[in-house]
Amino acid sequence: MIAKLLKSAGVVCVVTLFLADSALHGQDQQAPATDGTAKVSYYHQVRPILQAHCTGCHQPAKPRGKYVMTAFDTMLAGGESGDPAIVLGKPDERT
Repeated sequence: MIAKLLKSAGVVCVVTLFLADSALHGQDQQAPATDGTAKVSYYHQVRPILQAHCTGCHQPAKPRGKYVMTAFDTMLAGGESGDPAIVLGKPDERT
């Protein structure tokens, strides 16, 4: 039961990252799009969510599930499952 809850929390964090795919590629400035949608700012929109809900438990000092979310390379690497947590460019592929 606990493992299932932890995996669900991990999925929420990963989904948040997928929503910010363009921001994860260095587009930190929010700019209006011509089709009525706005670009996502990693620094202003995604990072605060991760800090509030994820990095408290997923940091080097206490890497819950052996998953560290304080650096991009460790977020890509995944945790104790050995599966990648993020597959760049393929938001439907998740563990």
